[in-house]
Amino acid sequence: MNRDQLLAWVTERLHNDQRVRGLWITGSTARGTDDEFSDLDLLAVVTDEDRADFASTWVAQVVQSMPLVHHQLLDFGPTVVVHHIVGDNWLRFDLTFGPAENLRTRSQQTAKVVFDHDDLNSALPAEAPPTRPSPEVIARVVPEFLRVAGLLPVAVGRADYVVAASGSALLRTLLIQLMVESVEVEDRGGALHLQTLLAPDHFRLLEDLPPIAATRESAIAVQRACFDAFVPVAQDLCRRTGVPWPESFADAVRRRLAPLWSQPERAKMPQQRGPGRVGA
Repeated sequence: MNRDQLLAWVTERLHNDQRVRGLWITGSTARGTDDEFSDLDLLAVVTDEDRADFASTWVAQVVQSMPLVHHQLLDFGPTVVVHHIVGDNWLRFDLTFGPAENLRTRSQQTAKVVFDHDDLNSALPAEAPPTRPSPEVIARVVPEFLRVAGLLPVAVGRADYVVAASGSALLRTLLIQLMVESVEVEDRGGALHLQTLLAPDHFRLLEDLPPIAATRESAIAVQRACFDAFVPVAQDLCRRTGVPWPESFADAVRRRLAPLWSQPERAKMPQQRGPGRVGA
């Protein structure tokens, strides 16, 4: 089964179910950025009174009809998301269902109608404004990055390079989160398509980060590279969102890390530390 066959299978079963008022394709398939590795994201409109009954019958129907290797139902109140993984080819699809209000953040660029019993699609705009950087996200991520960065001397001082590698991974994740937040498009999509989402210079910065390993050299090299990439991105986002840049905190972190950063010959190339030392 491929994605087209999967869509046909789902459509056949939902189209005549009166509890389902409409079905839309969302995600990368709707945006036209999908590839052979993409999942299929579907959005169905189901009334509140039918939500619980539909959830139970849908899961039972899929389990009985498909060679699922995994499924998970997440109930967010009026909206339910069911994750599915089908067969050995790992075909993934998500069905989100709930009230028609779930369409309010969509446009005809990011939601492609499959069927629509109640003419809900006519209310969707041709396109929607781009998603702006969130001041709340910036105000949370920026100080958290600086706080974690300032812990490097603790891990290095204890020679606990597994902890240091975990810190490197967290800083890298926070850096990526800020880079994603800087992208102003209608639908940023999921986490598995950074190459097509991020600005080219941001993606190159991520590609060029040193590898993460459980060594002193890697910890210093990776975390300095993350810090150097983070600051201009974070300052730009603070300016764009009106979030104050924590200058004194950032300066304090620089002073704290300066003694480690002043050893470039030791931080240049991550090295394995022998048996028991593994990459993270």
